Amino acid sequence: MKSRIRVRIRVLNRLTLLGLAFMAGVVVLVSHRSAARGTHTRATSVIHAVPVQETPRSERVEARPTPSPLVLSSPPASPSVPPSPMPSPVPSPTVDVSNRIGILAGHWGYDTGAVCDDGLREVDINLDVARRVVARLQALGYEVDLLHEQDPDVPAPPLQNYRAAVFVSLHADSCIPGASGFKVARWAFSGIPQIEDRLVACLEREYAAATGLARHESSVTIDMWNYYAFREIAKPTPGAIIELGFMGEDRWLLVGRPELAAQGVVDGILCFLKGR
Repeated sequence: MKSRIRVRIRVLNRLTLLGLAFMAGVVVLVSHRSAARGTHTRATSVIHAVPVQETPRSERVEARPTPSPLVLSSPPASPSVPPSPMPSPVPSPTVDVSNRIGILAGHWGYDTGAVCDDGLREVDINLDVARRVVARLQALGYEVDLLHEQDPDVPAPPLQNYRAAVFVSLHADSCIPGASGFKVARWAFSGIPQIEDRLVACLEREYAAATGLARHESSVTIDMWNYYAFREIAKPTPGAIIELGFMGEDRWLLVGRPELAAQGVVDGILCFLKGR
């Protein structure tokens, strides 16, 4: 019994040796063929066989060849051109108005203004004094515009967006018996109240000094502090309105000595422009 077992073991050992020898020979043969072809195997992947179930004939679908995708040839690359820079905005020319003054003759070109019983018209007084103010300021080297009145309800040039270093509108009060004096006001809704307050202060001080008239503050009305021209001139333009005196009691000045009234306005404007 033992002898049979030994025989079987020997047979198995021989078969094993033969199998190993056969496998070694196959490996050597494959290596030689790979070397001859110049190929090198770097890694060996293990693929597990997956049993495939045969599809019944009734369910088989005859495979149609998949059309190859249409490949469009790319157009030749255009040379790289840097984008043109956007043109920089051209700054609008800055208008220097530091030497420009606007003088408006109240009611001139629009209506007569107040009229006294003897026919004296406010517009005539305003235009006379305004022309004297313009002439004196031009003699000092300023560029001065003599502006006319216009319809308060229809904004239009030349007042619309008017720009200047200062704008002053000249008016006169009606022929109220016993009333005397002058008054100055700026826009109640001013965007530059401190600047315009200084303009008002200069006009009040210098006009009083030149004419000897006192201020008549109690008669300042909405027509002055909400004067339509203030809403039309450019916001940075300092503006004021002055009532030069009453056409009754102050006629001696407005008609008899208009040069004094004109000098008082000029001195007030210079006070403001020169920061006195």
